[in-house]
Amino acid sequence: GPALLDRGARSVVCAVPAGQHRLVSKEVRAGSLTRAVADALRGSPARRACAGGHGLRFLAAGAPEPLAYLEWRRLGLPVRSLVLLEDLRPDEGAHVVLERPDAARREAALDALLHLLLRLHRAGVDHGDLKASNVLLRAEGRALVPRLVDLEGVRFRRQLTDSRRRRDMAQLN
Repeated sequence: GPALLDRGARSVVCAVPAGQHRLVSKEVRAGSLTRAVADALRGSPARRACAGGHGLRFLAAGAPEPLAYLEWRRLGLPVRSLVLLEDLRPDEGAHVVLERPDAARREAALDALLHLLLRLHRAGVDHGDLKASNVLLRAEGRALVPRLVDLEGVRFRRQLTDSRRRRDMAQLN
């Protein structure tokens, strides 16, 4: 059965075994009428995460493969949604790698985060919640390859403003 990975005020993230495949499900409840109306206009969190994952993968920016999403609606409003994504574990969160005593590994993590930030900003991608715990790092030789999770805030813009760039850098800091 599914294993609980994270529980928030409105969301539940679980690891879901599916035969030989490993998946992660993220279920989000609207919680309020205001949020349900907003989600009807911008898309449910699962729909946005699915689109964000596909867009990031198209840009080769690193993200789990989105496999499906579901929405539960009442009176036309999305009140609950669920997205199924590729499970990236055992990749580690950048925040975990940065706290370790291994200086070479920390430098590799900082280098990976720097290159990720440059790639996102050049492509006009606004993650929406770009913090180290939302960046998973996979070891490939000596390098660490970053992949983004928590995708429902991802936006693709023609150009990022300086304030958005600074916000991303502050969140990673």
